[in-house]
Amino acid sequence: MIKRLHNMLARNGSGGLRTLARLLIIAVLCGLGILNPQASRAQTGAAGVYLQSTSTTPVQSSSDGVPALQVHARFTLLDASGVPTNAEIDRVELQVGQDRYTGTFGKPSGVWAISILLDNSGTLANTTDYRRIIEGLAKSLDAMPQNALFTIIAFNNTTSVVMDFTSDKEAVRKQLLTLNAQAGTKSCLNDGLLEAVRRVGQASAHSAVIAVTASEDNCGDTSVQTIVDQANSSGTQIHALGITGYSITLNDLKQYTQPTHGLAYMRSPNDLLFGLNNLLSGLSYQWEANWTIYPHKGDQTVPIRVILKDASVLKGQITFTSDKDYVPPPTVNLVGEIRSTPGNVLVNLNIVNAAKIAALKVRIIDKRTGQAILDQVLPSVQQSLALPANSLTKGGAYTLEIIALDAQNNVLAQTPPTDFTYAPSSLQIAIATVSAPTMLSPQFVVTITTSTGDVAGIARYKAWLETEQSNGPIPNTEVFQSPDTPLVIPAGNLPGGTYLVKAQALDGANQVLAELTKPYTVEYDKPSFVDVLLYNIGQSSVAVVGLGLLAVIALVALFFMLRFARTRSQVAAGVVDAGLPERVHTKAPPDDSSHVLVQIDQAPEAAGAGGSAVIIVREPATLNFQAHVTGPQYTIGRNPGNSAVLTVGAQSGVSGRHATIVRDKGAWYIQDNNSTNGTFINGRKLPSGSRARLADHVMIGLGPKVKLEFRIQP
Repeated sequence: MIKRLHNMLARNGSGGLRTLARLLIIAVLCGLGILNPQASRAQTGAAGVYLQSTSTTPVQSSSDGVPALQVHARFTLLDASGVPTNAEIDRVELQVGQDRYTGTFGKPSGVWAISILLDNSGTLANTTDYRRIIEGLAKSLDAMPQNALFTIIAFNNTTSVVMDFTSDKEAVRKQLLTLNAQAGTKSCLNDGLLEAVRRVGQASAHSAVIAVTASEDNCGDTSVQTIVDQANSSGTQIHALGITGYSITLNDLKQYTQPTHGLAYMRSPNDLLFGLNNLLSGLSYQWEANWTIYPHKGDQTVPIRVILKDASVLKGQITFTSDKDYVPPPTVNLVGEIRSTPGNVLVNLNIVNAAKIAALKVRIIDKRTGQAILDQVLPSVQQSLALPANSLTKGGAYTLEIIALDAQNNVLAQTPPTDFTYAPSSLQIAIATVSAPTMLSPQFVVTITTSTGDVAGIARYKAWLETEQSNGPIPNTEVFQSPDTPLVIPAGNLPGGTYLVKAQALDGANQVLAELTKPYTVEYDKPSFVDVLLYNIGQSSVAVVGLGLLAVIALVALFFMLRFARTRSQVAAGVVDAGLPERVHTKAPPDDSSHVLVQIDQAPEAAGAGGSAVIIVREPATLNFQAHVTGPQYTIGRNPGNSAVLTVGAQSGVSGRHATIVRDKGAWYIQDNNSTNGTFINGRKLPSGSRARLADHVMIGLGPKVKLEFRIQP
């Protein structure tokens, strides 16, 4: 419409009139654009430690007989999609006040008693969805714990025990495949849940109910609270899977699962096998951990940290009650491995009751000679140490001892002698991400990672910008920053274009420890004058209201201008026609610009785009991974913080933040994040940093070794 008005004015109006019209059109667009801002989007992750039970027992500390409190917890690790993951644990920690305690952990021992509760009501009668549930359950049984006893219970108007407790999974499969939903029956879900909880609760074992339902309870004979109380009294977890498109909702399921520390999911009929695998594997993926701690008296809510083998950390909280004040003796223990870097030996400690420790004494002994290479008292008590390695020989064998001293130099505690080999690897740095300047943040933000996974020995980073044509750093772009914060390079008056980001790691004497093997390329689209103007106006509520009023006035003015221009055109045409012979007027072709705009605005979603998607690792076969693609941008890589974290080493060819799956206007795309080894679509490599359209069942390659199948869900 705006374009057609503009064309009419251009044909009929004078130069001043056309100029005024353009200004009014810009004002209208500005006002409408500001008054109708794009809605913001939020994306949340659910990765963490899901706690399922906690108990405490007063004990005597085995080391010195001091009274202590033992905390026992059972938990499940969840990935960013909230799905149970079988990640390998390195250690489990509790932070109680200023003290950090490392616990023992393992899989729960003993037998599981599991009740499979199935919706057999008329809701699912004569549907293909019911057969999908039955067949999915049969296929997913292998995901359940090996040491398990199963019972099958079906519910509709009544609750019936289809099969009593057995450990024979094959018999359970056969029995499941004989079931059929009963037409014309109601859904007594609560009665079924109560019976399932009672049966497994009688067993002297770990107990759980796995409920699969499309129906909410419509009988009303049993309350939710009755079920929850019965489950909690027997320590039974209720886990549930709801089928979308029917009456059951996620909130319905959570009223059973959350109070009993179970998990709840909703899945579409086409995604049942994936959802059932997630639900049933949750029991196999559970862990138990024990800590001997010294808390204060009263209710406690303390953080739990689970450190995985790939060094990523999952967090949660544990709540318990301490019956009295427990005073811990000072202790000091090594945590993890002793690591070597150029110039340093890195040590992590777990120090308890650090307030009573005045100093730490460190000794490094050469195993070949028996002589102390390092024997010094550290100036402060810290849990992470970077010990100087100037006197150590690469490849040499050494013994480390750390001793805690009081103010009179009396020994309070010490670590057992620990052998290690000083074998530093050459330090390498890489740029993980670069955020180009925006209106909100007019600067390049650079994040650097190291090959060693830490920054010990690095005093600061240096970074700067160059171009392909420049011979050295661009003036005023060199910055220095400590390694624990991202580097910030101000954009200043830089024009838009392609820039090369370079960086170095420096020691305390400003000597270069490492530098990038190749620069990082970033595109900078500098905001235009109009962009800046609109942004600044948008920050002022007065300006927004003023432009809104101006837009109204402009529309009124345009209306009268069009009438005036039309009147002038008619008058001028009449004068000419009176003095000249009649002229044949050829009808101009219709202006179809508005038609094109309508096509763009009303374009349907891309065919086959689907409402959701799933990624499944196909190679290597040992990497058992699949996940739902969530949110408009879904990142994949090795680093924690990605939407999908692949537990593979650097030798796999997968970068820390390798690629991003993008949902844009109903279509799916894969974006390569300037990965080291490239992103491939059905074997064809994408240009670095580019993106490509994804079709159903396309094979995505992350480097040369890892392949993901991309599936679009209807």
